[in-house]
Amino acid sequence: MFTFLPIIWFAVFDWEKDKEELLRNPKLYKIGLLDIYFNTYVFCRWFAYAFSQGTLLLLLTYHSMNFSTSESGKSGTLYISGQFIFSAVVILVNLKILVSSYQICFWNCFWIFGSIASFYIFFGILSAISASEMFGVF
Repeated sequence: MFTFLPIIWFAVFDWEKDKEELLRNPKLYKIGLLDIYFNTYVFCRWFAYAFSQGTLLLLLTYHSMNFSTSESGKSGTLYISGQFIFSAVVILVNLKILVSSYQICFWNCFWIFGSIASFYIFFGILSAISASEMFGVF
């Protein structure tokens, strides 16, 4: 929920060239026919980019959560590490969309920053509710 709306907006409404320019200049379609931006090299580059970001996020989490302590003095838990990773993924995905956008407009910023803000709002609300209240477990 926190990452799909900005991606949908980006995929549908972000374009590099307007429709009139594409109709006037058919040579711009040649890049699709020649697979310039969609080939094995580009796929492997994006895969390596995603793998390096995931590895960096894992190492950053492991390093920072290894030294964190809770209020009772216990070291970082799986819940804290998981929440840190999930919040970092939400922020990274949305900022990557912002950086990759050709058009920066109100709606683009609204979906990106709104999804980050809604994540923290939902996190605050759900953190205030205990599991027994949420699921009815006694």
